[in-house]
Amino acid sequence: MRTETAAVVHPRTPRVGVSWPSITIILLYLFSLHAYLPVPIPGNAIPFGVAIVIAAGIFLVDNQKWPTQVVRLLVAISAIASIGIVTGPSARAFLGQRVVTTGFFAASLFAAIVIYQEMKMWPATTMRRLFGCISIVLIVGALFEVFTPVKQISDAFRSAVALKGVLYTADLRDLMDTGIIRPKFFSLEPSILASGVGLTALLWLMLAYDDRWRMVKFAALIVGGFAIIRSPTVLVYFPAGIFVAYLSAQPGEARGINYTRRMLIVVGLGVLCLPLIYVLAEQLMAERLQKILAGRDASTLVRLLLPPLLTWRVLTDNPLFGIGLGGKNAIIHETLGTVMGLRLNPSYLIETGGIEGVFPIPAIEYWATFGLLGGTIILVFLRRLLRLLTSHDAVAILFSILCMSLAGGYVGGTYFWSACALLVVTSHVRWRDTQRITNAPSRPELMYDK
Repeated sequence: MRTETAAVVHPRTPRVGVSWPSITIILLYLFSLHAYLPVPIPGNAIPFGVAIVIAAGIFLVDNQKWPTQVVRLLVAISAIASIGIVTGPSARAFLGQRVVTTGFFAASLFAAIVIYQEMKMWPATTMRRLFGCISIVLIVGALFEVFTPVKQISDAFRSAVALKGVLYTADLRDLMDTGIIRPKFFSLEPSILASGVGLTALLWLMLAYDDRWRMVKFAALIVGGFAIIRSPTVLVYFPAGIFVAYLSAQPGEARGINYTRRMLIVVGLGVLCLPLIYVLAEQLMAERLQKILAGRDASTLVRLLLPPLLTWRVLTDNPLFGIGLGGKNAIIHETLGTVMGLRLNPSYLIETGGIEGVFPIPAIEYWATFGLLGGTIILVFLRRLLRLLTSHDAVAILFSILCMSLAGGYVGGTYFWSACALLVVTSHVRWRDTQRITNAPSRPELMYDK
């Protein structure tokens, strides 16, 4: 039986500094995610393979020891995810692809925990500076790509490392809709660059709880990123930032203090920001905004309408365990039927990544992949895992992950789970470095500080 205690829990003071090799290896890991660096194999390539290799190297060099509860939960999650190998549509026809994709999912979870374990004892000031600098570098780099020859270097790099069929090809559309060729700055496409800016700005905000101007600085990063990259993807992190800044209890104060006042601030900021965002979008991407409002922007239809409609069709036929990981090719007829129902040209599906790109929102893809029963069980396991890794901010983390999922990604991929790990470890470091955890349950996660 779990016991409750009101005692202050701080088993160990974090180390004063972090070695440069540790910072460098984390930067390499983050860049490999940003650039989608694959590992080539005969006749194919492993997406995000470099990140997985780096994580494996960290695990071996550090000789990481994980609590038994964490290992059991990871095994349980992978086991439930594996059920789709045999229960998904056309299971025998796509058996090999499903097995490989499920293995990649397990490797992505492994990499995420490795990064958490590597960074969990970092000082808050180091992490805060790191994420703030990364966000600024991405914005400045995007600006240089628009106005300097950095674009040629970035394009050459992307062409050299990109997997076949995933290189961004919508520059002409961007030029017509926004007036510029949107920057990528060594990432695959503008939305990934925008997501990097938004995520690192949000992580900085989580650690800047003692900065009275934190919300102004955060808004400047988000607006600056949007103004230069001109991707609405970065804007989805703004509501997460408002939630983190005003609705999650700050270290050193009791939960619920001035909650009503903070709620009114959140609502007020939301009401004020909507017209500002509209005006900004109208100024920077007027042509595309008109298409979106008229329902004629194919990219928006594919990103926002196709996933829920297709998920509904998938769950009608496979309600318990969904299509399974690696099962997208098994629903190609349903996909084409839904695309035609939206009056889209099927050729656009090929331009946006083919059948593999039909679920760009992980929060929706999750249920299509794992089904109602499998998805619910995995959610329970993930909630337990979150309780093991951090004592606080669970609601803020989950809300941030929901916002982040609107920015795109793949629920079985390394980028998504690594981003989740960064949110969790940032929360853990934020609360640990305050020296005060009030009314904290004596949970197993505290062994991470021992």
